Amino acid sequence: MFSFKSLVTIMPPPPMPTCLAFYPRDNNILAIGLDDFSIIIYNASTNKIISKLEGHTQRVSDLAFSVSFDLLVSIGVKDQIFVWNTNEWKKLKDGYLKIYGQRVPDIPSETHIQFHLYQKHFLVVRSDCLAMYEATDLKCCNQWVPRVAGVICQATFSSDGQAVYVSFVDGTVAILDTLKFQLRCKINLSTYISTIPSSSMSPIAIAAHPHMPSQFVVGLTDGRAFVFEPRKSQDWSRFSL
Repeated sequence: MFSFKSLVTIMPPPPMPTCLAFYPRDNNILAIGLDDFSIIIYNASTNKIISKLEGHTQRVSDLAFSVSFDLLVSIGVKDQIFVWNTNEWKKLKDGYLKIYGQRVPDIPSETHIQFHLYQKHFLVVRSDCLAMYEATDLKCCNQWVPRVAGVICQATFSSDGQAVYVSFVDGTVAILDTLKFQLRCKINLSTYISTIPSSSMSPIAIAAHPHMPSQFVVGLTDGRAFVFEPRKSQDWSRFSL
């Protein structure tokens, strides 16, 4: 069993951190979103704040780095989004996500973002839809709204960036292709849980295997975790469970 210790304490609250992201080029540097709507860039090795990024008018909900294009993308409540240059920590662009045909979410949720493997585009995950955006000009390239009303819990890219794994509050899991958001496979809750679950049980986390593109895991609020992969091949499009 490993033991852990605190290396450094960063700016004891207030304000409260709302999201964190390590800078991939240097794991001593991290971006911290705060509930005063600002973002600080902090160097843990020197215990100093490198920069403070301001502009959000509401709480920052997620952060994502693109090393290939030297970008940091931050997204806040009500889909306010900023693109920052990581060489000088300056704002490049800002605005609001434009997702068309969306319905009002039944359950309020945070908006999350994740960069694609090639880091030119990023995935936007909302409770009512998914969208793919080009990072430098914040152009919406594609979006997906479930045909049957359902609340999206989380979504993530496969390790090769070819698929998007999506979990829903009702326990359903959808597998989409990244290019067009076409549905490859839908896994119903009854497929992997034989007994009738509690109404309070739902997926709370989803993660893709870092080296096996066809494998992912879903964690439930009751403490269980289920690993999924195709039965006969690595092509999810052959299965509709």
